[in-house]
Amino acid sequence: MEDYVIITHTDCDGILSAAQLRSALGQKVPVFFPEWVEYGVSTKLLENVPPCKHLFVCDMGLDAKSVETLSRRRSKFKEITVIDHHPHEEESRKKLEEAGIEVIYDDEYCASGLVHLYLRKKKLIKKGDFAEKWAIIGTYADVLITKEKSALMVSEMLLRHPELSLEQVFWGGSSRGEYEYPLPSMLGAVINSGHRLHYHFGAAVALEAAREIEDYGDVFLLRSDFGNEHLEARYPHTFMLTKWYDLWLSERKKVFEKENIEYYKFKVGSFPFGVAIIDHPWDIGGYVSTVKSGDTLIVFTINYGTPKKAKISVRKPSADSKKIGDVIRRLHLGEIMRNLSHMNPVFEGGGHQEAGSCTFPKEFKPTQVIRLLKLATKITIDRTFPEISPS
Repeated sequence: MEDYVIITHTDCDGILSAAQLRSALGQKVPVFFPEWVEYGVSTKLLENVPPCKHLFVCDMGLDAKSVETLSRRRSKFKEITVIDHHPHEEESRKKLEEAGIEVIYDDEYCASGLVHLYLRKKKLIKKGDFAEKWAIIGTYADVLITKEKSALMVSEMLLRHPELSLEQVFWGGSSRGEYEYPLPSMLGAVINSGHRLHYHFGAAVALEAAREIEDYGDVFLLRSDFGNEHLEARYPHTFMLTKWYDLWLSERKKVFEKENIEYYKFKVGSFPFGVAIIDHPWDIGGYVSTVKSGDTLIVFTINYGTPKKAKISVRKPSADSKKIGDVIRRLHLGEIMRNLSHMNPVFEGGGHQEAGSCTFPKEFKPTQVIRLLKLATKITIDRTFPEISPS
C-alpha cells in the first residue's frame, strides 16, 4: 500500500499544489490528474487510484458528484484530506466531514496557497524552502493575489524571495499591446501551457518539470534558452514546457489575426456581456475571454475545437485593468458555470470568483448555449445585486 497519493487539477494551481506536497512527502508520491472533460472527482478517476494511507485531493472542487464519490469510497483510504478554495454548498462539506474526510477550505486562498499553509502547520516545510516559490507562483497564476489573505501571505514570502518581485515586459494580445507583467504570473503561464496545449497529458509533463526545476534549484530554468550546460538533455520536461509556451504565445497571436471569431452580445438588465465562438484544438478560451472584452463587462468564450466536448471559459480581466470596477469585482464567474450545471446536467463545470469553465456536448448550437448562459448569468446577478434587480 502506498503511503501517500495525490489527486489534483490540471492547471498551474493544481500542479503546484502537488509539487509542494511532493517536496514535503517525497518526489515519488503518485499523482493522478482527471481527464480534462471530467469535472471534479469522478468514479472512473477514483477507481484508478490505488489504496493508500493518506489521499490528498487538491483544487478539484466540492461539487455534489465529487462529494458522493469520495464518501462512497472512503474505506479505500485510511485518511483523506481535501484542500480546496472553490465555493460549494455547506451541505457538501458536512457530508465529507461526516464520512471522516478532512476538509481544508478558504476562498481567500488558492489551493496551492492552502497546501502551503497546511504543510507549514504540519511542520513539513519551513520558511525559505523552495516550496514557497511554488505557492507564490500558484497564487499569481490563479489570480488570487487580489484576495487580502493571499496578498499578505505572498508579500511575506516575497521578502525571502525578492527575485520573484520583478516585472517583465510581456506581449498581451493585439488589443492590449505590451505591458508590465508580474514575473510569477509569467512563470505560472509557462506551467499552464502544459494543460492548455495537451490537457491532462500536458499537466503530467508540467509536474515533472516542477520536479526538475526544484532539483536544479532555480525557477528561472523556466526561462532558460537551454543553449548551454546540456540543460535540454538534463531537464527534458522543462525544456518541453518552455517550447510549448513559445508555441502558445505564437498561436494565440494568430487567433487574433484571424477574422473568423464569431462574436455575440447579450444584456442582463443594463449589464452588457459578450460571447466569442472559436474552433481551436487547444484550451485557449480563458485567454480569449480576457482580451476580447471590448465594451462588455465580461466575455464568455465557447470553444468547439476542444477534444470530445465543447468548452465554455470565462475569466476576469487582469486586476490592474481599467475595466475592473465594482460590478466585475463582485460578480462570481464560477457561480454562473454552476448555474449552468444545475439547469442542465450535461453541462459540467464550476470555478471561483475570478474564473470558471464548463464542458458540454458539441451537439448544442451556439444560440442554445447563449440562451442558457444569459439565464445562468441573470440568476447570479439577481443574487449578487439585489439592490439593482435587473429585468
